Amino acid sequence: MLDYLKEEIKTFSEGQFGPRTDTRGPLNHLKEEVIELIDAIEKDNEEEEWADCLLLLLDAFRIRYGNDVSFNKLLHFSLNKLEVIKKRKWDSEPDENGVYHSEK
Repeated sequence: MLDYLKEEIKTFSEGQFGPRTDTRGPLNHLKEEVIELIDAIEKDNEEEEWADCLLLLLDAFRIRYGNDVSFNKLLHFSLNKLEVIKKRKWDSEPDENGVYHSEK
C-alpha cells in the first residue's frame, strides 16, 4: 500500500510540478495545512486536512530521498525516534497550546 501511494504521489507531483530536488515548497505548504487541520478539528471536519498533511510530508520525503527509497525508511526513522523520546523526561502538564515538552 505504501509503495502504491508513493507511486501515485510521484505521478501527480512530478506531472503537476515537474521533478524537484528542493523540499522547502511541500514542507512550507505542510505548515499551512497543519494550521488548517487544527482549525478543521475544531469544526469536526478534518478528514481531508489529515490527508493533505500526510501527502505533503510523504512528497517532501520522496523529493529528499529519491523515488527509489521506500516510505518504510520514514517509518524506520519514526520508530527509532520513538525509542529516543520514550527515554526523555516530559512535562506533567501541557503549555497554553496543549503541547507537552521534554528535556533533551
